Amino acid sequence: MPNAMAPNKIMKYSDLIKKEQQHLSGKIGKFMDDYIRRHQVWNPKQMYQDFMLKIEDEISQDLYTIFIKDYPPGGLSMKSAVIWLTTNNGRELVLTRMINKYEKERDVANRRKPIVEKVRFGKKWDSNQFYEITYGMKTSVGYIPMTEFKKLSDIPWSVGFVNMELSKIGKSLEEILIQLSESPLEQKFYKYWLENYCRDDIPALIPEVCGFRTSFYYYEFNDNFYGKWEEIPGSREEKWSGVQYHNFRYDFVLINYKRQKIGIIELDGFEHHKTRTAQTIDSIKRNQAMKLNCDLFNFTSKRINEDIDSVFKEIEDYIN
Repeated sequence: MPNAMAPNKIMKYSDLIKKEQQHLSGKIGKFMDDYIRRHQVWNPKQMYQDFMLKIEDEISQDLYTIFIKDYPPGGLSMKSAVIWLTTNNGRELVLTRMINKYEKERDVANRRKPIVEKVRFGKKWDSNQFYEITYGMKTSVGYIPMTEFKKLSDIPWSVGFVNMELSKIGKSLEEILIQLSESPLEQKFYKYWLENYCRDDIPALIPEVCGFRTSFYYYEFNDNFYGKWEEIPGSREEKWSGVQYHNFRYDFVLINYKRQKIGIIELDGFEHHKTRTAQTIDSIKRNQAMKLNCDLFNFTSKRINEDIDSVFKEIEDYIN
C-alpha cells in the first residue's frame, strides 16, 4: 500500500479513539474466526497476508464502516483507523494478534475443514419435509462463536453428528430416510446402508440433498432447460419475466470428513430417466456435481436389484 495513504503522524494503537480501537479489534477478530473455519490448515503468516490483502482491497474501493449513533451529522468514519492498519505499527498489531490467536487456538488451527458448512435436504416447498443442518455456522448466516466451535466434538456429517442435530427437532436420520425416500429403489438402497453401515462415526447417508451453502437450481425458459443463468438467451427483461427456477435434488449424499471427499449418488430407474427432458436435467446435475468438486455415482435399478453388494463396494471410500 502506498505511503501516501498512511496518516502523516506516526500513530500507535493507543492514539486511536476507543470507537476506532473497538472497530479494528472486531474487524481483526471476525476475520480470524471466519478464516479458521474456511481453511484446512493455517498459520499466522498465511492469515496475516490474506487479511492485509483484504484491507488494501477495501481501501482501494473506499469501503469503510460509518457509525451514526451519538456522532455529529455524517457520522464517524473508520477510514483513518483502517488506513492506519497499513502502517508499520498497524501491521505489527495485526501480526501479533494473529500469532497470539494461533498459540491460543493451535488445536483448532490444525483441524480439517468440515468440507461443507451447511447441507439442505428434503422438499423446500414443504416445511415438514425440509431440513437444514450446519457445522460451525449459525442457522441463518455467519459462524457460531469460537468458544462454541471448540466444543464441537462429533465428526462433521457423521451419523452421530447428523442424529444430534436432528434430535433438536425431534427427528432421527432413520426417520428422515424413511420420510424422504419414496421410490422402492431408494428404499432398498437406504435399508441396505442402515443394516450394514449405520454407526455413529460413519458418514451419514443424507437423502434428497437440494443444496449446501446455496440451493441447487436449474432454469426453465421457453420450454428449454439451462444450468446457468448466463446460458439463457434473450434480454435481461425477457429472462426476469419468463424464467422459472427449479430447485433440484440428488438422491443421496455421503460426506467423508476423514478423507475430505463428497460422493453424490443418483439411482436411475429406467422409466424416469429415458425422456429427453430428464436427460437434460441429469446433465445439469452432473455439471453441478463437478463444479462442487464432488464425485457423482449413477446406479441403475438393474444393478441395485441384482448386485447391491457391488454398488456399496464401489462407494466404500465415501462410507468408511
